[in-house]
Amino acid sequence: MIIDVDDTPENLTLLGHVVGAAGYTFFSALGGAECLSLLARIEPRLILLDIQMPGMDGFETCRQIRSDVRLRHVPVAFLTSRKTTEDVRAAWPPAATTSSSSRSITRS
Repeated sequence: MIIDVDDTPENLTLLGHVVGAAGYTFFSALGGAECLSLLARIEPRLILLDIQMPGMDGFETCRQIRSDVRLRHVPVAFLTSRKTTEDVRAAWPPAATTSSSSRSITRS
């Protein structure tokens, strides 16, 4: 089960087709608040998170996910067009999952 969080519906649709074709269950959220509401009901194997969103941005969404003991183990990957050093530093632990994570993602 994978959740994609993005404020652009076209991005959600495109990724939904790709992830679904690979055999994964896919959920989408149009922003941080919708993501947190969805996470109250399901526990995904992976969260794909846009950084730049109106209202609650990806960094704050990730901080709130990490503050939930039930979700701390869920890998978070930022998908963004931003590429500055400051963005990378802001996304790094304890926010996003590091590359040392060995948890596998199974289809469900």
